[in-house]
Amino acid sequence: MTYDDISSEISKLKSQLSQRKSQFSEAKIDVEELKSVFTNFDNNKLAYDNKDYQKAISLFDSGDYQKAQSLSKQAIQAGQSTFSAMEDAKKSIDHLESIISHLESIKVKYDKKAYNSAVSDFESGDYLITQSTADLAIKDAEGSLSAWKEALDVHTNCQIEFRSAVDRHGLNYDKAHLSKLEKDFEEGNYEEMIKNGRKVEKELTQLIESHLQAEAVQRGKEEQERELRRQNRINKNEREAKFKNMRSALQTLVESCGKKRDPRDHGASLSKIDSAAKSEDYLVAISSLQRLSNKLAKDIKYFDGCNKQLSELKLQIKGAGKCIDDSPHISV
Repeated sequence: MTYDDISSEISKLKSQLSQRKSQFSEAKIDVEELKSVFTNFDNNKLAYDNKDYQKAISLFDSGDYQKAQSLSKQAIQAGQSTFSAMEDAKKSIDHLESIISHLESIKVKYDKKAYNSAVSDFESGDYLITQSTADLAIKDAEGSLSAWKEALDVHTNCQIEFRSAVDRHGLNYDKAHLSKLEKDFEEGNYEEMIKNGRKVEKELTQLIESHLQAEAVQRGKEEQERELRRQNRINKNEREAKFKNMRSALQTLVESCGKKRDPRDHGASLSKIDSAAKSEDYLVAISSLQRLSNKLAKDIKYFDGCNKQLSELKLQIKGAGKCIDDSPHISV
């Protein structure tokens, strides 16, 4: 072998060594990253398939850096995807556990079968199945919580309406309906409890509204009666005052008739009128007063006319007498 041949071989060896060194460095970076990825699994005590990991390490140790790097990249991608799925699955389980914990704190019954299945799949490393199971269980648990909240609202409203109807308004309502709602609520029969609770709530509301309407009508009647009594008192006072004025005027007419030598006695009529007024029957008393007053007024007018005619007649007689006295006497 010539010097040039030896020199050429040395150059080839150097190139191969440089290339292998570069392959070693690149493969080492990927292998170290692969170790880091699966160390996360170990630190979190997670199950994982380490076949590709072990094979990549073995290839690296045997010096097959290219295959080791290629397998490491595949294993890294698979590991990261699995770890990401694990994190998502863990979030779903944590969320589910939080809801279940809240349900247990408010004593809501919940079947943990789906939760236990999700935990088992998680421990087995079936993270995609875990997340799917946990997410379905979350919807179911949230549905239970939502139903509990609605049932609680209905149950509370029914109790408030019942106390309002019975204690505040004194109405009658069978408490057995409330007891049935209480039983369904405690046993977790929320759908049935909500359906019956809405019915009870409607019945109590209608019962109270009917009572309030009846009370309003009664108050209206009482107000009308009070107003009528008030008007009657006003009318009574007005009639009493009117009667007194008319009675006084009538008394003046009676006295005037007496002065005009009216021989009639009006005492009986006045006594009857005064008796009606005493019993507060002012309408009758005033009507009688009016009739008697009108009659006496006419009588006074008649008496005045008669007296006038009498006076005129007296004057005529007196004049006639004077004429007789003044005339010459005739001798017989």
